[in-house]
Amino acid sequence: MARNLTNHILAVGLLAGGVVAFSPLSGCRKHSSQVASEVDEGLIADFTVRGRVVDLPDPARPASDFKVYHEPIPSWKRNHNQPPVGMNAMQMPFPPATPEVIEGVSVGDIVEIVFRVSYDADDGSLKGWKAIRVTQLPADTALVFDKPAPAPAPAPAPE
Repeated sequence: MARNLTNHILAVGLLAGGVVAFSPLSGCRKHSSQVASEVDEGLIADFTVRGRVVDLPDPARPASDFKVYHEPIPSWKRNHNQPPVGMNAMQMPFPPATPEVIEGVSVGDIVEIVFRVSYDADDGSLKGWKAIRVTQLPADTALVFDKPAPAPAPAPAPE
């Protein structure tokens, strides 16, 4: 019970700080993937995206976060029960699941991030996300930010 309450409080805090990043006009693209599975607290989906580190958490700056300017994510879903809407390239906070996730990472590094998104088990709505793995990539890795996410496929017409 206490764990679920803590998860709920964390998710609300994440959404309060990050919901603007997921506007209907947002979207993302290349080198991204999604895998979804059911867990006891609801639904989760893991997304992988590449980007450049913009900011790191700093105790001297309480508002600082682990922020990355990332490539588009075409498979992004704001609601687990809906088709993907995509997310454009943007600067976005990725709260680390543990401090070790971002150990050795510096501002300016090119990284690949696996982040876990939690969705409500009842209605599929977004609850929150966290970076579960960050891998440094070679400094000369080419990132693609200039192209918007492809338009999602239209939903099939109801019968």
